[in-house]
Amino acid sequence: MNENIENTPEIPEIIKIKCEGIEALFQKYITKLADPLNDERNKNNFSIMDISALANIKIDCIYKQENNEEIYNLILHINPTIYKKLNNDTEKKKRIIDIIEFILNRIKQAFNIEKINFQIEQQISYEQILEPKNTLIINGIKGTPQYTFDNFIVDTSNELAYHYIKNIAENKLRDGLTVLLYGPTGLGKSHLLHAMINEMKQHYEGVVNFYTGEIFFSEVMDAFRKKETYIFREQQIEADMLIIDDLHFALKKANEGFISFYNNILNERINRQKWTLLTTDRHPEDYIFDIVNDTVKEYYETLIQNNTDIQTLNLYIPVRDGTTIKYKLHASFVSRLLSGMVLEIVKPTFMAKKRFFWSRLSSKYLNKDYRLTEEENRLIDIFISEVSSDFRYLNGIVNKVGFRILNEKISLKEALIQSIKDYSNFEIDDIIVNRHVEEKSLKLIIEKLLNGLPYTYERLFSTKRINPELKKIRDLIFYILMEKYFYKQKQLAQVFNTDITTIWRARKNIEKIIEKQQDEETIKLYNKLINNVYN
Repeated sequence: MNENIENTPEIPEIIKIKCEGIEALFQKYITKLADPLNDERNKNNFSIMDISALANIKIDCIYKQENNEEIYNLILHINPTIYKKLNNDTEKKKRIIDIIEFILNRIKQAFNIEKINFQIEQQISYEQILEPKNTLIINGIKGTPQYTFDNFIVDTSNELAYHYIKNIAENKLRDGLTVLLYGPTGLGKSHLLHAMINEMKQHYEGVVNFYTGEIFFSEVMDAFRKKETYIFREQQIEADMLIIDDLHFALKKANEGFISFYNNILNERINRQKWTLLTTDRHPEDYIFDIVNDTVKEYYETLIQNNTDIQTLNLYIPVRDGTTIKYKLHASFVSRLLSGMVLEIVKPTFMAKKRFFWSRLSSKYLNKDYRLTEEENRLIDIFISEVSSDFRYLNGIVNKVGFRILNEKISLKEALIQSIKDYSNFEIDDIIVNRHVEEKSLKLIIEKLLNGLPYTYERLFSTKRINPELKKIRDLIFYILMEKYFYKQKQLAQVFNTDITTIWRARKNIEKIIEKQQDEETIKLYNKLINNVYN
């Protein structure tokens, strides 16, 4: 990239444009643009960004009156994304330079500033506006390198979101949409966004603005304070992709001005079919705020007292909850958030949590060829069943287990036993992983398999004789434990105090039924149990 472009000065202060105030604003621009030329040390630092902003401002106030649609449309594309827009079209570059020169000449004529010599051809050479080697320009968050699609744990809880975001990153989808990812915190929404950015760096051409909800809210408020909302709005609209992670943090602080401003940006991006990716911790229709900005709260309470028609409001609708007033998002605003693709990420399955835990632990704290023992595998089952589904929380536990292994010089088994003590109510012997632990692990898994069915662990595995119906369920569970959880016949026989032949016979019976599809009722029951494995 040309050094002059890399060292581009900040865009000068912009006020909201009105035609009657154009001359005062242009005076600021002339001073700004003239300073580098009047200072020999900065002679070659003429700002393309300044010219871009200037050209954008001239659109409504001058070029619509010129009735030259070709020039008007061309000017619309002069902005900080100029590097991408021009590509290698020499003729277009020449036309743009001519247009910029025309604009500046109009300014000089208006203010009779003959001493200023902008020397457009000299200061803005074709080389200065060539597309840089890295054609993905990222403003804001750059994308955390360790988040990739390869290390994202995919299962039924998130697979649709995963494949859709991956398709965006690989440029397989044409028209841009508003994409909303929602679900509880810590389930991988941010991971997907960062993975997308990291993938796009390899081949994507364009400008991406990437914010957290808090930073976006802060930037908008800062633009209001500095009277720079025009340029900030244009930057968000012109960007090829706008990403706001954890938008709910902004919504909790928002006021009417913010929502109106954001609505304007979102509507324009929808009309232009540009990608806008948002994440929230729940479905927008479910947002009920107990506490909002004090000014907003006072404003709405006044409206309620005056019996104002709340359907005309843009941000919140007050809701009475006894003597308390709560707030929910206005339906018109929600509809815009839901106008494109809505993707839910739910709590991960047991197996997804286990894969996450083991992949992080083995890659960071164990040798790459480490192999789990049966005892360690059972301990991990207990541990995963007890802890939160939040991947961030689980990652913190991984770090704690790993630290114990490295710092205390103990085995993985010992570290797991200690961690189970920390995070659960199990009573575990420090030295021996005994049959009690094995049974605890199996009981948790079996109770999960029986979820939603009219059977209990105690009833199925009591010492009393059971009827044929319960025996069929028990045989199915033995089969699933061996096929899906990789328990061995000997392990199951020891825990349930039965002989290996009983376990073997159960497995063979179910295998035969599944293979030949000969018992519709058993197949249906098997499918219910399998669904519980992955939910």
